[in-house]
Amino acid sequence: MSITELERHFRAVANRKRLEILLLLNRQAPLPLYQIAAKVRLSVKSTNKHLSQLLHTGFVAKNRQGLFVLYRLEDEAKPLVTKLLKLLL
Repeated sequence: MSITELERHFRAVANRKRLEILLLLNRQAPLPLYQIAAKVRLSVKSTNKHLSQLLHTGFVAKNRQGLFVLYRLEDEAKPLVTKLLKLLL
């Protein structure tokens, strides 16, 4: 992993709302965008931007189910995210 990639990962978790999203998905996944937005008290647009960054860094994965896109922690990232959340919270 390059320094640039490492920096991108740290930036992804250096935001309070993204940490809330990770915590939520660690507890109650999979969830659609609108439920995530409601639970973290953000607009759907803002939540989508945060999820995009988490998707780009590989912390979150998405699957389409019918009309909805469901978000969950990426399987490979789940142990790391769980440890990170325990350390930070």
